[in-house]
Amino acid sequence: MTTRMLALLVVVAGLPVGCGRTTEAEHPAVRGPAQEVTVHPVARTVLDAYYVATATIRGRNTAAITSNTMAHVRAIHVRPGDLVEAGDLLVELDARAARAQVGQARAGVSEAEAAVAQAEQDVEAARADHQMAELTWERTTALADAVAAHERDQARTRLRASAAAVRVAEARLRAASARTSQARAGRELASAHLGDRRVGAPFAGRVVSRTVDVGDLAMPGTPLLVLEQRGALRAEAVVD
Repeated sequence: MTTRMLALLVVVAGLPVGCGRTTEAEHPAVRGPAQEVTVHPVARTVLDAYYVATATIRGRNTAAITSNTMAHVRAIHVRPGDLVEAGDLLVELDARAARAQVGQARAGVSEAEAAVAQAEQDVEAARADHQMAELTWERTTALADAVAAHERDQARTRLRASAAAVRVAEARLRAASARTSQARAGRELASAHLGDRRVGAPFAGRVVSRTVDVGDLAMPGTPLLVLEQRGALRAEAVVD
């Protein structure tokens, strides 16, 4: 047994030991000619950078022209690209119903004014009758000894009735005047609605786009045209 153990030790001692060493055959690229390297000093500098974005050129003030009333479009007097001045007629709407309303309002004003004239005449007549009643009462009072009691009662009653008639006539006059003011306000409103059938330019500028055609129904708040004010321009772009 001793002889076999010694033989094993001899074999192990004869094996090559390569721990920690590398031969040129195993890594042939490790050795070679030296490479030249350019060295620059680190420094802070400014670099020009550009960002390209698409922009839309618009006027500084752009307005969407809308209608204040609901009516069919009768005529359009401009096209996109046209130049307009402030107050120029752009769009006409159907005005037949508005004209009828103006006619009715004017008739109502005439009727109310006639009622006021009649009420004024009634007030004058009532006041004249009251004055006569006052004179009769004064005479009756002055001749109290020579006038019978029933005549004095009649004079007093007439005086009171005439005073009441004056108050009634004056109240009717005030009511007629109020109806006249209301009728005139209705006429002004109807005239304004008639004027809304003619859509004009709020300022001088260029027509950018048109969103309606003849025969379309114009609605309040719905754009008819887009108008760009003449003068300074601005560029609108979406930038990330």
